[in-house]
Amino acid sequence: MEAVVSTQSTWGGLDFFDEADEKWFESIKDVFDKFDHDGNGHLDRDELGNAIREVCPHMKVTDEDIHKIFIRMDLDGDRTISSEEFFLELEEVWDEEIPDETPEELFGNAIRKHIYLMNKKVSEFQSISEVFNSFDGDHNGHLDYNEFARAVMKVGVDMDDDDLTEAFNMIDTSGDGAIDSTEFVFMCCAISLRYPALEHAGPLDVFRKCLYMLRDVAQDAFEPVGDWEPRPRMTRRMSINIPDEAPGDISDPEFVDDGLPV
Repeated sequence: MEAVVSTQSTWGGLDFFDEADEKWFESIKDVFDKFDHDGNGHLDRDELGNAIREVCPHMKVTDEDIHKIFIRMDLDGDRTISSEEFFLELEEVWDEEIPDETPEELFGNAIRKHIYLMNKKVSEFQSISEVFNSFDGDHNGHLDYNEFARAVMKVGVDMDDDDLTEAFNMIDTSGDGAIDSTEFVFMCCAISLRYPALEHAGPLDVFRKCLYMLRDVAQDAFEPVGDWEPRPRMTRRMSINIPDEAPGDISDPEFVDDGLPV
């Protein structure tokens, strides 16, 4: 007979409940370390791309797909993926339970779901490109710092120069000093997918909310409440084999006599 139970664990600041689960999370850490070629505790976009292509050799993953996944997984916008982000984004794609799979299988299937979800959201957010174009004053396909500052002002978000600079750098995932339409659209899509309260918000509202979030992050004032209530932590589906015949039986007297005073 097979029973299915759900468990949660900790690793990288997350809570675990049992030794078996801890070992499973350590095996996920082993997968992360395998792809962290420079051993700095973070995956850059090239390392993530190498990981995806190694684990999913039969998938036709494009550079754009990797860009989408990278933006989706880089929760704090620092242009790297930490071990905590790596784990949380393995969790976040599942609707109810994390399947009972090996860490590499889980990673591969999570990548497929990330691509599907991001493509679906990008398709829904076609009009965000029009929002981007309205901010692109010289129509060169990029927002420089001044155009971005005007966009922030136009949507009514109050930021000082330091906050504006940090928000700009977080959206500019390539670090080339400009925000292209891909970075703009993918950031809005990733934010919309991450927070349930924004799931049905329009593109412009998501962009405005994204700016508020980035401002709060820049000020170390971000709190995961209200619109920023994250998706519930997922539980892992674990199959445990239980023998049809137990090794021993509990007699009626044993059942009744639990050793406690009456």
